[in-house]
Amino acid sequence: MNRRRFLYALPGLAATLRASGRAGAEPFMNASVAVGYDQPGRAISKNFIGLSYESAVLASAEYLSAGNLSIIDFLRGLGPGGVLRLGGNSSERTVWRVEVVQNDLESAKQAADKAKTEASDLKKQVTILNSELDKANAQGNELQTKFDQASSELKGLKSELQQVNAERDELQTELNQAKSEVQPAQSGNAPSEPRQ
Repeated sequence: MNRRRFLYALPGLAATLRASGRAGAEPFMNASVAVGYDQPGRAISKNFIGLSYESAVLASAEYLSAGNLSIIDFLRGLGPGGVLRLGGNSSERTVWRVEVVQNDLESAKQAADKAKTEASDLKKQVTILNSELDKANAQGNELQTKFDQASSELKGLKSELQQVNAERDELQTELNQAKSEVQPAQSGNAPSEPRQ
């Protein structure tokens, strides 16, 4: 059975069940439904998904407000192809009060002004933080330059120290040679003991 046949048969089935209930028959019936997964049918378009609100709901100032976070999340979740339907069947029976709408409009304007002020304050704070970060980066760069200079000077001092150590070793070698030459000469010309 395909979907179309099932839908055609559905009203007849409903009428049969209703009639059988009146005739005193058992309200039990065996039925089976088969879904053809290999034939998915038509795709649901992206703009099929939407939200619908009756006018009576819209009359409440709190329902579609920035404070109702669940509704805000629903609206954000619609995406660019979503549909928002306002009004509905209750539009004809809904009483609109101008004062409530004006109060809601004024509240919305105040909330928007407050949000603009807060955004401006945050922007100023971000500007200050960026300025301080730039200063800290400049100080860091200056310290890095000083460190690089000190490192270069240390390398130069190490090189000079190696040269001084090499010269000291040469002088020590020369001194040891001079001592060894002086000692044999002194031992050959030992002074005589004084006479009595």
